Amino acid sequence: MSIIISSLTPRQLAALSTTAIIGLTTTDVASLSTTQAAALTATQVNAMETTDLQALATTQLAAMSTNVIRQLLTLQLQALLDTQVAGLTATQVAVLTTSELGALSSTEIQGFSTTQANALTNRQLGGLTTTALDNFSTTQLGALSTAQVQGLTTTQLNAPICVVEKLSSAVVVSPPSCRLVNALACVVLNP
Repeated sequence: MSIIISSLTPRQLAALSTTAIIGLTTTDVASLSTTQAAALTATQVNAMETTDLQALATTQLAAMSTNVIRQLLTLQLQALLDTQVAGLTATQVAVLTTSELGALSSTEIQGFSTTQANALTNRQLGGLTTTALDNFSTTQLGALSTAQVQGLTTTQLNAPICVVEKLSSAVVVSPPSCRLVNALACVVLNP
């Protein structure tokens, strides 16, 4: 079916039924151009078999709209390979729900670039469990803005008040965890 799929226009591809999408092989999916991948709907992507979804190149996933990424089923998101999650654009990461972020494996979260980590909204970060936050590397935590760190909840941080120093400006974060912000300079004020 690869020859037929590769000859479809993006509009024709977007019109395919979920039955037709389910019938695609991994070779078919891998042969999609980025323009064709960008034309896929959330319903079509959610209908893909796990192996077909994993056959998508990072460039194909990055070409998908934020609307498609936002509507991915948690199962589909969990099926993505670590390299695929790492290939999501910052804009795509910013539309993931806290449930979707929480469903990612520790390896997938640790694979986030600093740009992806910095793209997380305060709402996304505030909705993460302490276990999910523990999956962030010190480099990723160091990429968070002061506003992002300040947006973390006391439950997530559950530690003494620290001073977070970033780029020569001190900001009091109440109460952050020195463990969580160890990528930044952290001084315990009241143990």
